[in-house]
Amino acid sequence: MANFVKKSRGGEHFVKDFGGGSCSARIVLPGPDNARVKVTRFMPKAGFELEDIVYTCDETVHLVSGSVALTVSENETLLLQAGDVFFVPAGISYRISVTADSEAICVFSQGEDGAMPDNG
Repeated sequence: MANFVKKSRGGEHFVKDFGGGSCSARIVLPGPDNARVKVTRFMPKAGFELEDIVYTCDETVHLVSGSVALTVSENETLLLQAGDVFFVPAGISYRISVTADSEAICVFSQGEDGAMPDNG
């Protein structure tokens, strides 16, 4: 029989604080939850930026609210609004600039012939 995992708000494993009110809550983790994905709730504030983001696993993101700009290369910036979904394959580097307070659900899964997502 399958093991089901239910997490209510506040049932996160831990919250990573990026400063300035931006944070990411680790909701489902491969080790502790016996899952094959890692799920986080990302809550960045307007003005938050991160450069050179690259994972060894695939990332799929649903932007629940707000807006962000993703720069995939010098010539390619994607403007994302609430309701948009994006996918970044393992090994691809990108930059995120948050243009309005946002909330996103991020799902990290095993990349093709790659590693499982980490628990951090």
